[in-house]
Amino acid sequence: MKILIVYDTKYGNNKQIAEFIAEKLRNATDEVRVHYAKDISHKQAFEFHPDIFLFGGPIRAGMVSFTIKRWASHFAGLLTKNGITLAKAAVWATHGVFTSDTPERFAWKNVARKWEALFGKVPASKKLPGVTDVSVGGMEGPLEVDWQVKINEFIAKVTNL
Repeated sequence: MKILIVYDTKYGNNKQIAEFIAEKLRNATDEVRVHYAKDISHKQAFEFHPDIFLFGGPIRAGMVSFTIKRWASHFAGLLTKNGITLAKAAVWATHGVFTSDTPERFAWKNVARKWEALFGKVPASKKLPGVTDVSVGGMEGPLEVDWQVKINEFIAKVTNL
């Protein structure tokens, strides 16, 4: 199987997650490619002919980061235009720690809907429901304690779709 992992990052947290996923998914039969969204064109991704598409990135000001939103939307459009349906797809997102002082528009329940709308554009036979979220301490990190456990669960669910 060909697995494409695309991420956006500002401080390296999502790169760390993407590379962790790739490391866990690599085996003798799968070809896994990991790309920062700004370093791969939609055409290059399309020409790779992935079976599985995993993507993620940060929340910025209560929104899906513009870079990953734009990239995933265009890639999904290219797939749809060409009548391609991927075998599997899944998405993750990173966000700051939410407290009782967090404005409602930044609350995960509201931001998750935006991620789900973006994910809904991706044509795939099997999709991992929802968005796997990982908290980040402050703007630059670190990722939440035991984030690897959460991402290992994400990987297991994708594998078992």
